[in-house]
Amino acid sequence: SDIEAQIDALTRRLQQAPGTAELHHQRGQLYRFHEEWKEALADFDKALQLDPKLDPARLARAATTLEAGRAAEARPLLDAFLADHPRDAEALLLRARAAAALQNYPQSVADYRASLAQQTRPRPEYFSELAGVLVAAGQTADAITEIDTGLQKLGPVPTLESLAVDLELQRTNYAAALARLDQTLARDRKS
Repeated sequence: SDIEAQIDALTRRLQQAPGTAELHHQRGQLYRFHEEWKEALADFDKALQLDPKLDPARLARAATTLEAGRAAEARPLLDAFLADHPRDAEALLLRARAAAALQNYPQSVADYRASLAQQTRPRPEYFSELAGVLVAAGQTADAITEIDTGLQKLGPVPTLESLAVDLELQRTNYAAALARLDQTLARDRKS
């Protein structure tokens, strides 16, 4: 595959320059995208051993730990990164996901909101994830409010509109669900 060819190319470059932290970081990212967690973490650790201040590798190591299903281990890595970069949207998002995995819903909600506040054009799924955490915490009304915030910020996003309808139906708020559907249909007829 293309990723494997890139990994091979970086491995050859590392044989010539083994002390290059950035090359270890780049190869670690490729391993990460290939979901080879052990190899990715080994490269990030080596990059940080060579350059302890290489922040992209610090964040990538935390992200990989989380993606490998080890939220409890990822959490302190993210806390340490955020101590140095308290407004980093990606780190806040990752810590929100780690907190959600650990069922620490108040922390997760706070971090999702902080991350979204830093982003000019957040991805719709971030609002869906936040809504999911709020539903898990028994706060469906707040989940709908967050989806509406996403719709205001991003414009009409079918996945968010559909999720809002589903949540209104879960709350047996049929009038609100129908109003949302009517609004979507009216807009679709105009376009």
